[in-house]
Amino acid sequence: MPLAQNPATALLACGALMVFVLLVTVFVRSPGIGIGLLMAGQFSLVLGDAGPLSLDVGGMNLTVLDFLVAAAILAVVVQLAVHPRVRPSLRRRALWLLCAVVLGSLLAGVAAHGVQAAGNDARTSFLYVFGPALYVVAANPRRDLTAVVVRTWTAAAVGYVLLALVWWSQYGVGSSSSTVLVDGHVVGGRGVPAVAAFLVAQAAVMLLVVRGTRPRVLLVAGPLLLTVLLLQHRSAWTAIAAMACGWLLLRPGRVLRKAVTGGAVAFAATAAVILTTALPADRLTTDLAESASNDSTWEWRVTGWLQLIDRLHGTGDWLFGLPFGSGYDRLLGGVVTDVNPHSYYVLMLLRVGLLGLALLLGIVLASLRSGGRTTSAGLLMWLLAAGEAVYWLTYEPTVPDGLLLGLMVRYATRTTDGPSLPVPKTRDARPVSVTPVPTTQAATIE
Repeated sequence: MPLAQNPATALLACGALMVFVLLVTVFVRSPGIGIGLLMAGQFSLVLGDAGPLSLDVGGMNLTVLDFLVAAAILAVVVQLAVHPRVRPSLRRRALWLLCAVVLGSLLAGVAAHGVQAAGNDARTSFLYVFGPALYVVAANPRRDLTAVVVRTWTAAAVGYVLLALVWWSQYGVGSSSSTVLVDGHVVGGRGVPAVAAFLVAQAAVMLLVVRGTRPRVLLVAGPLLLTVLLLQHRSAWTAIAAMACGWLLLRPGRVLRKAVTGGAVAFAATAAVILTTALPADRLTTDLAESASNDSTWEWRVTGWLQLIDRLHGTGDWLFGLPFGSGYDRLLGGVVTDVNPHSYYVLMLLRVGLLGLALLLGIVLASLRSGGRTTSAGLLMWLLAAGEAVYWLTYEPTVPDGLLLGLMVRYATRTTDGPSLPVPKTRDARPVSVTPVPTTQAATIE
């Protein structure tokens, strides 16, 4: 029945439109709430239950997170139209150009393969990433979102730890495989997926960098790091190792580095005692060893990467990639598989070519170059960029990674276009020396 002839359907559509407009308004007026809503939508996906708000449109199952990301993108359009913008930094220009390349590949994919194939291909690893990134960048430049991100990440990390505890209470701790067979049913083998484990690791690093190494901070960060260890996601292990090494090297103060090193040793010793006394040692140590040494997953991924890259032919494919919806079919171990390549760098090369990959790497490398030991914010940006760069080697980002990418670009915009650091004034204006005093300017970050 047409919409105009069905009052109930028309009323429902009008109500849904009003709710969506209200949602966009919330995203525009309160970036903190918007970030929290996006993280809540990601949390709902990890729970594995789309809920009653999921909708099947054109062969695509749209979840709550899809509507939240769409609201964030519309909020970006509203903010750009209403509020005057500051002069964009180089990283911000690179992000906008990268989004334009993604949009071009998406439109080409829709024309070649249809809305369903192209949309499903671009949704998780591109729209979920660059939509939230643009939202953070376009938010009110006078708002400092670092504290909001730290609080939101901590809350989400605690939620993921609780989910892992519930899973461990039912199936036990330790599995080096992604799925296990329990009572004839296939269930997840690691409590929560890699994206959740990586977020828990990021939350621990954020707390240590922003809040310091006070005992109450260690009481929160310590269990978070222990959870990352027990979840047995090697990609999260590698990323947190890169962030930890960067923190110890860049953090100023020899005394602090010694204190952190001693605390890490004490934490490792305590964790070892707990693991060997409170848990089945033979099973847990075997699973941890298998998770750390098993190279079958790495070999499977590298073989698939090489086959997918062989599909690029000609200058156009290498420069702009294949359009979304082209698929990832490849033969691995005698079986045809079409899952994502499990490397964001390979995925970027396939879908947006060397141009898009170079823009993304430029943003990350610029964040590594500009961050450092000068301020806690600069150190945090460096560590987040290093962790993301390592994590993307074997996994694709999603909403949380997009928010952090936008935070890195936003940090560059604030430090480049904001006011320079004030020069202290002297009380005594009398000349004290005939030697000219060199003017010291605060360093700015491009």
